[in-house]
Amino acid sequence: MSLHYFVVEPEQPLFRIPLRVMEELPEYRAALHEYAGKRIRVVEVRTIDEPKGVPEQIGNISGFYLHFDQNGLLQKDLYDEWITSAIERMSVDPTKDENVVQLEGHAKRRESERKHEWKPTQQEMTSIIDAALGHPKAIKNVKSTKLKKPPEPELSYETRSAYDAIGKGISKITFATFQLDEGELLGLQQMIQEKLEKIDPPHIWRGVMAENVEALKLWEARRTGFGEWIASVEIMKWNLRENEARSIKCWSERHPTREAALDAAKRLTNEHSSEMTVGTSLEARIVSALEWTDYPAKEDDNDAIIL
Repeated sequence: MSLHYFVVEPEQPLFRIPLRVMEELPEYRAALHEYAGKRIRVVEVRTIDEPKGVPEQIGNISGFYLHFDQNGLLQKDLYDEWITSAIERMSVDPTKDENVVQLEGHAKRRESERKHEWKPTQQEMTSIIDAALGHPKAIKNVKSTKLKKPPEPELSYETRSAYDAIGKGISKITFATFQLDEGELLGLQQMIQEKLEKIDPPHIWRGVMAENVEALKLWEARRTGFGEWIASVEIMKWNLRENEARSIKCWSERHPTREAALDAAKRLTNEHSSEMTVGTSLEARIVSALEWTDYPAKEDDNDAIIL
């Protein structure tokens, strides 16, 4: 059995998409610039071949759409969506009620067919069959452009050095903005906005502004009590000098208001105060959900250090 692909456009001659090109399109190793920005109708024809490879009869014909961006590259998200929906429609869960499966399968089939598939007319079908069973050179190939495959990621010394340098730069930016209170952050936002068209590179400054927006949301939550809050109680284990401690147990709850979180923190303190032993302390707090990070506290968790 062989696969053949043809572009079927109204009042236009058929064009063949070579199997090699069909395999390269989803991998961005080929482009069809002639169809840039367009949706085209394509048919997949399965033929039953003679031992020598000559198509003898038609096995199946199915029509589907291919979408291309302005550069003639396949819009892979839509292509993958079609492939996924086709696979889902072929699979049936035997544990479901048969009537439910039929209704769900019918709805999915109709939606997928409407969005991704089409049916050739009788006249188009005749042309497609003649092309698939005829001489291969009788149908012209589409004009495809071979694209160089992107290089494999290389984690060289230079790559790692660049990563470290960028990380240090980001740490400096984070430290600089961390020192500012709410009013000062607003001033920084205004300053960047006024100078954005003149400073370089602007996209990095936009990133700083986006990060500041998150920080300002947190300042607002602390000032107003707005949003969700977390009540937490931790058992802290101290070293012999009692100058370092790490969290070994933690209980937390999420609440819609700061007041509710405060009540929960008091309750959790009473419920878990018996967990304290010599060399440990119990710490309760409430924090905005915007700054809460869930982490499982373990007895051997050496990363959860409080100075």
